[in-house]
Amino acid sequence: MERTKLNSVEKTDTRLLLSRKETANLLGISLPTLDSYTRKGIIKARVLGNIIRYEYYEVMNSLKPLRDERTAS
Repeated sequence: MERTKLNSVEKTDTRLLLSRKETANLLGISLPTLDSYTRKGIIKARVLGNIIRYEYYEVMNSLKPLRDERTAS
């Protein structure tokens, strides 16, 4: 499997994998909040050995229900 580095985001196949820090920065949240969202199942993490990565499209799709819920209130 070929990997390339794209603006500090790993690209594997057609998936963009983000680090914990990149994911938290993208969402504008702290690392503890990201950990909480991961434990609660709000955001799905990928564990690659001892490295945690988040798939960009899954992160964005997992937040859609939260955004919809906030706008409905």
